[in-house]
Amino acid sequence: MTRQFPLSMIKDIRKFVIMTFPAASNILVIIFIFLLNSPFSFAQKVKISGQSNYGGTLIRLIVQDDLISFHESTIAISMSDDEGRFSFEAPLDRVRNASIAFGIDRGELFIMPGKRYELFVSAREPEEPESFFEKEPLHIEVISTDDRGFMKQIHEINLVYNTFLLQYFNVLYRGIRHDLIDSLKTELSLRIVEPAHDYVNEYITYKLAALELASRNRSPQFIIENYFINKEVLYDNIEYMSLAKELYSGFLRTMRSVSQADLQQIINSGYQALDSLMKTDLQLRHDSRFRDLVTMLNLHDLFVSRLFEPASIERVLSYIAEKSLYSEHRAIAANLIKQSKILAFGTPAPLFKLDSSIGEPVDLRDLKDKPVVISFITKDCIICENAMLDLESIWQRYQDRYYFVTLSTADSFDEVSLFFDNNGLSWPLLNISQHILLLEHYQVRTFPEFVILLPGNAVGMIPAPGPDRHLEYHMNRLLSVE
Repeated sequence: MTRQFPLSMIKDIRKFVIMTFPAASNILVIIFIFLLNSPFSFAQKVKISGQSNYGGTLIRLIVQDDLISFHESTIAISMSDDEGRFSFEAPLDRVRNASIAFGIDRGELFIMPGKRYELFVSAREPEEPESFFEKEPLHIEVISTDDRGFMKQIHEINLVYNTFLLQYFNVLYRGIRHDLIDSLKTELSLRIVEPAHDYVNEYITYKLAALELASRNRSPQFIIENYFINKEVLYDNIEYMSLAKELYSGFLRTMRSVSQADLQQIINSGYQALDSLMKTDLQLRHDSRFRDLVTMLNLHDLFVSRLFEPASIERVLSYIAEKSLYSEHRAIAANLIKQSKILAFGTPAPLFKLDSSIGEPVDLRDLKDKPVVISFITKDCIICENAMLDLESIWQRYQDRYYFVTLSTADSFDEVSLFFDNNGLSWPLLNISQHILLLEHYQVRTFPEFVILLPGNAVGMIPAPGPDRHLEYHMNRLLSVE
């Protein structure tokens, strides 16, 4: 997605082209304007280098294609050397809130096109033991950059804001001291004297607006009218989108005039019927672009809730993806559809070929003739061990109808293998080894995690409940699925 040029600017560009090239036809003008709006027209290389304590590790630079679907794209892949040094470039067409990942450990970056960043990246040391997926984000220190202080300003804003909340949380959220917000505004203006980019001003504006709303200093109607209706839509600003979601999350489901059955019927009728419903809101009716954005926010919520027919929601999104007047919305709708397909029922499961504890490779593609139960576990995890012992009795009953495989990370494999041997667990234990991204591909968030695949390596249920939470019920249910 790109921010489109306003009509007034396009007219000026057209005049400039015709004056400069008098013989230019309208076709040339159209091509010129199209190139200006192309997502690749202003892409510039961002250069990222530095030192880390991750030697010989896969590095990725990841961006979210939009802040509604959260569909991710990897825009650069590299490797650190044995000493942890790294250097790579990536195309960037606008300011982005990106993630840099070392293996599956991630940290946040705010980066600008055409700029250079030298970083020091390290894993945060926990104050007490933590689970694999409760790890703190990477610690990222900017050694040098030519972004005019942009990233530093964003971090400074967050530091001042979070310190302020910790100090005044109770009085703010009890609505006692509204003057404190003015003090915060003053402090931020003193810290950020010359914003490095418009994004910085917008970031502050919507961060403070969220605080005004949370402290009940301003009503939702006031915030909507003064910060959203007929204002520029800031598609890439995380504070703008976060506040929009806070204001409009559950908007469709909580409309007093429409029951869930009526809402389903309206969605079944298509985009025009749904837009007519949205227009009944006195504020949204006056801003078609923002109304469309709120519609997509709510369609995303309805997808996730699973209370409405996915096919009907997808039809509305397909209409937006094809017909919307706004290119950003066409892209967001397409991303929402793509995101809804990831690990959805019946879609192809991520494939793998891993070595087992007895040294034999196991290829998921060889396990197509029966459904599969996959479990992910780690060491020093009592819950994982208990789950495996419970799973053993299920394996005894279902081994003729299901394949069972358990996956463990490389750093846990020897210990988990010993546990399997000591407890007579007979199904294959596989070493994830360097294929650590499998945890992301299967969206593993904690250990233990369970997955049920249908015959043919299609997704049956991700995630599935554990053995103590009706795993067997769902295994039986999915046996009847062709």
